[in-house]
Amino acid sequence: MPHPPETLYSSNALDVVAYKQEASADAKPLIVISFQPRGSLAAKEPWGATFLLEAGYAVVGIQPKQNHWYQPLLRAEVRSAIRSAIDAYFPEDYSRLTYGSSMGAYAALRFAADLGATKAFALSPPARTKVWARWQNDVETEIDPVSADSVLPDSHVLIAYDPMLTRPRLGPPDAIDARNFRSALISRSTVDMLECPNFGHPVTKGLSDRRQLKSIFLAFADESRVLRPDLNEETDLGHKELRTRVRNLLLANQAPKAVDLVLKNQALTLRHKKVGRIALLALRKVGHSGPLMQELTQKFGASTGTIEISTATPAPAKPRPKKLQAGEAKTRDKSPVSEASKPPRLQAKDKAQLRVARQAERKAARRAARKDDKRGRKPA
Repeated sequence: MPHPPETLYSSNALDVVAYKQEASADAKPLIVISFQPRGSLAAKEPWGATFLLEAGYAVVGIQPKQNHWYQPLLRAEVRSAIRSAIDAYFPEDYSRLTYGSSMGAYAALRFAADLGATKAFALSPPARTKVWARWQNDVETEIDPVSADSVLPDSHVLIAYDPMLTRPRLGPPDAIDARNFRSALISRSTVDMLECPNFGHPVTKGLSDRRQLKSIFLAFADESRVLRPDLNEETDLGHKELRTRVRNLLLANQAPKAVDLVLKNQALTLRHKKVGRIALLALRKVGHSGPLMQELTQKFGASTGTIEISTATPAPAKPRPKKLQAGEAKTRDKSPVSEASKPPRLQAKDKAQLRVARQAERKAARRAARKDDKRGRKPA
């Protein structure tokens, strides 16, 4: 049974709250330091606190007041103020683990050594914010890099990421950032990489929907064991993962497989608009006609604009210009055009006369306007 939360530290940038477990057989000698992700500023409790407290861990929640990516938080301040407050509140010799998702995952890696953590679990940690339009205005300059001294020597780091995210146009380049984090930290710690393909950013939602996030965390926190997610299941997927899988199958011209995946996850397909629309496209491609097709058409086809597959005959492509051989001069294409359809061409003399006539018209208009102004000024 945890104690009521207590505020250990507060500043203009963030608050630090702590939950202490009462001495019992279920209490575990581990403090989980949880960093709040981006967009969770209104949360009343630290990120993941409910699950962590039920699992028997003591919890310290670092809750920012803005989406500032923890940039106002200097490492010296973390060591002198926040870590000292945690040491005073938890006199027991407990090990520590930093934990976070997205923005919180970046902070979990950056401040692990400063908080005395021997383990860090980072879910989709970004290394840059300026590469994605959604984050560009969060901070003025690029976020501080994670270096080798960000973690303690001989510590254990687990990074979960989506290896399919390699281009900023589709989202944060998590695959590139994860490899960069590994290169920066591998000299001082053990770094394990947990690939979660097609889970999107962050992978937290996909792992949670599959009911695998808790088991992976417990295995890592209690036993330092890396439990790989079961990626062969095609049910209980997250909506982002389902949409990504169906889209990739359609792009690979595997519409029947996409339809099979949709039919195995009908409840999720009917619940989310983006999943339903791409599922409707897959069903139409194979000519499926069933109750799911009718429900999707009724729910998403009319209200948000039907997804039509173009069957019109494409316009013939323009012939490519002939490649000139050596010594052959380029000639203009003189297709036969009737003389009546050609506009009359003005000679240089005619153009000059037309220009003079237009200038004279403009001068006459200005003179007439000045006369009208003078007449209006005369007393009646």
